Amino acid sequence: MSRARTVQVGDDITRYVAQNSAEIPIEQLEVYCCARRGLTMGEICAELGRTGIDVVAALSELRERSAPPAPPQKPRRATFRLYRQQANYAAPGYVYFIQGIDGGRIKIGWAKRPGVRLRELQTGSPVALRIVAAMPGDRSAERDQHKKWEQHRAYGEWFYPAPQLLDFINEVVEKWPDCNT
Repeated sequence: MSRARTVQVGDDITRYVAQNSAEIPIEQLEVYCCARRGLTMGEICAELGRTGIDVVAALSELRERSAPPAPPQKPRRATFRLYRQQANYAAPGYVYFIQGIDGGRIKIGWAKRPGVRLRELQTGSPVALRIVAAMPGDRSAERDQHKKWEQHRAYGEWFYPAPQLLDFINEVVEKWPDCNT
């Protein structure tokens, strides 16, 4: 590419030179002017190909110079809720088993205070609910119970009252009587 001559023809070239450096290769200016006139890439290549200009190199250099800088990325922060969930993950609490008084599905969940959680669930349930069992544990113990009873899952944290699950709940009540008064 020849850097020997610069061109001062028309407003497009003058503006481009003023925005960039004064020593711009004539090939870049020609590519810029062709693009500003609305020519297609094929027309630009045909027009400049006769002059022996490396069109690909000129376009890539022009694109690098004229591309706006990328906006700075803000560091991502964990939301308060996510932070709270992570902080509570290993917190002591209880794995609870809540069931409707009609003997329907059983919810296996975790809470620091299962009684409060029962009241929260009760507001959205048409059936009266009760805590059938609770045992000490953290969120990983809850997850383990979900995996253990996966074959009986109805949806989410709700499970069908299979005989094996009901037997396990009776064992929990016997093993931790203080949690199940």
